[in-house]
Amino acid sequence: MGAQEIDTEGSVEYIENPISIVGFDGGSVTFTVSQTWTSDQTLDWMAISVPSEEGIRCIKSINVFPEESVAMEAACTKGWAEVFVYVHDSSLQSSGVVTVPSYCSETADMGTTAMHRFSLPCECSETPPPVLGVSPTPAPTNNCDYYDLSFDDKEMEPGSFVSTEWEEYGVTLSASELSSGSGGHIPDGHPRLFNTSEPVDPEGYGTNDLGGDFGNVLVVQHTGPGNMHWKANEDGGIIKFELASEIDMAAEIGLLNVVADVWVQTALSNGQTVTIVVDAMGPKSYKEVKLDVPGATSVSVLLGGPTAVTHFVVCKETSVTPSPAGKSNPWPTILPSKEPSSSPSFAPSSAPMKTAED
Repeated sequence: MGAQEIDTEGSVEYIENPISIVGFDGGSVTFTVSQTWTSDQTLDWMAISVPSEEGIRCIKSINVFPEESVAMEAACTKGWAEVFVYVHDSSLQSSGVVTVPSYCSETADMGTTAMHRFSLPCECSETPPPVLGVSPTPAPTNNCDYYDLSFDDKEMEPGSFVSTEWEEYGVTLSASELSSGSGGHIPDGHPRLFNTSEPVDPEGYGTNDLGGDFGNVLVVQHTGPGNMHWKANEDGGIIKFELASEIDMAAEIGLLNVVADVWVQTALSNGQTVTIVVDAMGPKSYKEVKLDVPGATSVSVLLGGPTAVTHFVVCKETSVTPSPAGKSNPWPTILPSKEPSSSPSFAPSSAPMKTAED
């Protein structure tokens, strides 16, 4: 049993079913999506949205050649995984209005866009036939070293605005407004170190829900008369990690006080964009988001509220040979540098790693 199309919008037909199932394990299904809408020209873009342990994960590829494929893994519910595929090109003759989620595409390209919704089985009595050039078994050859940038390793003063302090590890920081008018005190476009052991000053200014044993964390500073003390902006903001060429993979990021949705958008050197949508979890909540994205050039964290970034894990040097199966979690989960004040939503496994002090 293969992928079954259960809905479509835009009345654009593919030449052949674009989804090929590679393997199942009951809890997830690994598959590829091929560009089968055109045979002699590229598509402007193709986006694939799937459920994952972290939240919704969407991968957008641009200038997609015929038969070019993207390997993905989707989490299963009651034995099935639901996959949305969006395609856009000026040559497509689409009818009606197709709504593309903003986390998959920044622009709503109407009239030349189509949506196809598929249902994929997560278990089967028969092993699916192998997909040419794709094997479900090999894991990647991981020859890089993990570094946990905890923002507490430079003995920097809480309240400092930071940018290039972790440049030696291939990471540069910046910050900006989430949207025009959403506010934030962002001098020179830098995020601020927030001391979680002193979340509120004696006069009551600060963000109490960011209290805990995480040491310094990153926030977009709130705009107000109390800028002398750290406080996370109520309307959130964007914290961006620019990655140097020696970074092989963006591995993990930690979030504290996820009171509003957070989008983690990773840009890749091949032009793809991988977006993970983390749903709001409530005050003082803590979440480790496994990225596992080789070839990343930047990671932008779009904070919908007064949320902090607790740590960022990268894998640096030398090279990674990716699994042909495209499994999204073949690398070890990295332990946070600080224990959370409340239990994380999933327990990380132990794995040897380096901190930025090593």
